[in-house]
Amino acid sequence: MEPNWALDDYDRNPYGRAFYEVFGRRLQRARLAAGLSLSSVADRMQPQRSRASISNIERGRQAVTLAMAAELAAIVGADLGKMVRPGKWMRIGRSEEEIDDE
Repeated sequence: MEPNWALDDYDRNPYGRAFYEVFGRRLQRARLAAGLSLSSVADRMQPQRSRASISNIERGRQAVTLAMAAELAAIVGADLGKMVRPGKWMRIGRSEEEIDDE
């Protein structure tokens, strides 16, 4: 029987960790393409977030809700569907360096 993990159970769910790492890299790529700083993204969030919070999200160290993911995608001008789509990263048992963020 498969474990019953919640996606936000970051410490125990390898799918959750991989998802947040990939989402964070996609967010960072979109933010840089839009020419936005961490602070400018943080300031546009409602409620406002810290620059460190956005940095942690980009590094996959902070979980995001679907509402936050949608807001972040809108701020950086990215398509939410592309930001959260599954991919090869869902293969468990690979190191962080091996996670494919395509």
